[in-house]
Formats: sequence, C-alpha cells, structure tokens
Amino acid sequence: MIPLEEKLNNILVWEIKSKKLEQADRARVRINNDFSILARETRNKRPNPYTAKRLRESINKLREEVHFIKAQTDFANLVKRDIISQLEAQDTYVDYWYPANYPEKDNNGMNIENYIDGIYGKGALALIDKELEKYDYKLNDSRAKLLHKIEISSLMNEYEEIREKIKKILPKLKQMILDYSRKKQLLSERFNFDLILAEPSSETSYWDGINWIMALKDDKINAYRKPGEKKIRFYEADIDLVSFHEWSHALRGYFSRNMPLGLRATEANAYNLVSSVVDEGVCQYSEVLGQEYIKTNKKSLGLSNKDIKLAKLFLKFFYQEKIFDLAHTIYHKKEREDPRFDAHVELARRARNPVFEKDPDILDDEPLSEGRQDDICYFLGRDHVHGIMKNLKETYYSDVIKRNEPLILRGLLTGYWSFETHRDFFFKEYMPKITRLLK
Repeated sequence: MIPLEEKLNNILVWEIKSKKLEQADRARVRINNDFSILARETRNKRPNPYTAKRLRESINKLREEVHFIKAQTDFANLVKRDIISQLEAQDTYVDYWYPANYPEKDNNGMNIENYIDGIYGKGALALIDKELEKYDYKLNDSRAKLLHKIEISSLMNEYEEIREKIKKILPKLKQMILDYSRKKQLLSERFNFDLILAEPSSETSYWDGINWIMALKDDKINAYRKPGEKKIRFYEADIDLVSFHEWSHALRGYFSRNMPLGLRATEANAYNLVSSVVDEGVCQYSEVLGQEYIKTNKKSLGLSNKDIKLAKLFLKFFYQEKIFDLAHTIYHKKEREDPRFDAHVELARRARNPVFEKDPDILDDEPLSEGRQDDICYFLGRDHVHGIMKNLKETYYSDVIKRNEPLILRGLLTGYWSFETHRDFFFKEYMPKITRLLK
C-alpha cells in the first residue's frame, strides 16, 4: 500500500452511527435498483406504469420515515439530506412521466421547466438556454481548421483493419492513466483494470464498474493518411482526455467503497438522479488535469504541439458538441406543451443560427426519457466544480492547490453525493480531516 493511501485510510473513516439512518440508506439503494429496472425497460421501449407506481409508494414511505430520523452527527445529517434530495428528484421524475391521475389530468400541471428544475435545481433549464446563447462559433472554427487536413483524409474507423490498429494504441492509454495515478499517489501498484475498444453500436465511452472495464469509443480518435503516404496515422489527443474522464469514474468507485451503501458509486446508485451532476463535473475537471499531464509528457506520448492545442480546444468543444441536441430535445417537449411555441425557431434564435429554422430536420428527434436529459449533468457539473474550485482559491494559494492535486481530486471523488450535499461534504467533512497533510 502506498504511504499516502495508508495515511488516508486511517483518517478518512465515514460512519453514520444510527441504525435507523443505516436502514433508510439501504432502503434508498433498493429504490435506486427499482429505478434502474424502470430505466432499462424504458430503453427497451417498454415503459412500465406498474413499476412507476411501485416506486412512488416506496419513495413516499421512505420520505416519511427519514423525516423523523434524528441525525446525531454532522456527517449523518449530510447523509439524511442526501437521501431527501434523491427522493425529491425521483418523485419529480415519476410524477412527470407517470402522473397518478392520468389520463384525467396529464403531468399534474407540471411542464418541462418544472420537471428539469425539480430534478436538477432551480435555474437548470435557464442554464441550458444561456449555454446555447453563448455558443462559441469561433472556437469551433479554430478546431475545424486544425482538424481539416486530418478529416478530409480520414479512414473509416468501422473498417476492421482500422479498429485492430486502434486496439494497439489502447495499452499506451492504459499505461498513461496508471502512470499518472501512481505518480500522484492516487493508487497502489496492485490496482488494475481492462481497457477495450467499445463496440461500434455503443453510443459513448464508458466505465463498467461491475467488471472493472473501461471501454473507449473510437469516434474520439482519427485515423488518416497524409497525401502520398501509405502509413496510417492517428490523432489521439481527444481520446487521451476521454481516458482521463472515464478513469475518474473508476476512481470515484474506488474512493467511495467505504462510504455508506447509498453513497457508493455503484451501477444502481447512478439512478438516484442527483449525483450524476457531481460525477460528470468532477470527471470533466479531471480532463483539465489530464490536459496538463499530456502537455507536460507530450514527447513520451508522441504528441505534437498541434495535438496539444487541439486537446485544449476539445475541453470546450465537448460541451458545444452536446448543446444543440440537448436544447432541440427540450424545446420539442415545450412545443408539445404549448402549440404557440416553435422549437426550431427558438433554437435558431437563441443559437443565432438560421440553419435550425430553415432546415428543421438537421437534428434528429431523440427521446428525453432515455438518456438525453443526462447531458444536462455536464453543464451543471462544470459550474458546480468551478464553484468549489473558486471557493478553494479563496482559502488557499494556487500553488498549494496544485501541490495537493491528489488530495483535492480524491476529496472531489469521494462519495456519490447529490449536487446539494457534495460541497458541504467536501468543505465541512473532507477538507478538515486532511488539512494537516497539505504541503
């Protein structure tokens, strides 16, 4: 075991010390499991009102029980607040998609804005509108110009020959993130995982915490030939950053393994609806740390200055790549609620882009209930972590934060907290425990 981890294991002990709260914490995990069943069935085109009814009853029962539990410690009170935060969000979800009095009164008078704000906090939808309005076309143009020569001579990643060559890059990516983690004393030498290329049918890269597998989608790597060359080259800086992102999901699972059951980064707990904001926000912060790492080690990683510049642009492009589809899906929901509202006109107006009105079919119609709404977490998560880092800089000098990067990152990745409780855990529970370790 590495020295830092040994010290932290003795310091970072998290106990509820309340049987009733422990029971409530286990009960919310059961609710999360039921939510995962409902979500899976919905993805399989089998939305189930019976499962939703069962969830509604469980949520109401647990919410009433938690209300009367007296928390004996500040940490226990945080856990109690976290459970309530989860239940409120899940109740909003069930009420919106499966209103109890349907079809007499659809949605209980709830519209898409009430729904999104009810899950992600007041002002969540307004943030999406604002993100669309400040879309940086100049940034995209800069990135497109740098990628142009690569993209016009790109080779299809679907070809088995190309996929096999991409697979040969994976060991280097795995070694990169393990070297980073060990150099920063985040993990012991014994820690290991499998890195594979995701199937072409997979929509995104992902971390499989059950089987300890990282799967990277090949759309973030460009295979190409320079004119007159037979050699196949790869632009891989984007996928380097995606590796850091997915690796942070793994670290959250590792650092949260001794938390109360409902605060562990498990597959089921991902369906509490409230922790993904924090999870994606911190993983995107890890991409920033990853960008600094590949910049410092560009020679050994075989990256050029152009690659580093593209990777830096990718950190912002990542958000812009998602915002049009997300806004389009939400605006279509608004259009269903209000016939006077035109989704494509609104999208064109806010994005300052006439194409969305002139060619309304340019974007695909996608269901909000099957995962598109999860993209909201990237934007809210970025702002959440920015707020925490701003508060940190008000307390510590920047060089202190940089020197203690492993401790800061570990704290941000400890516990599967709601966006309503994560900040308090970090500043009131975690930081006081590790203050004497700061360099």
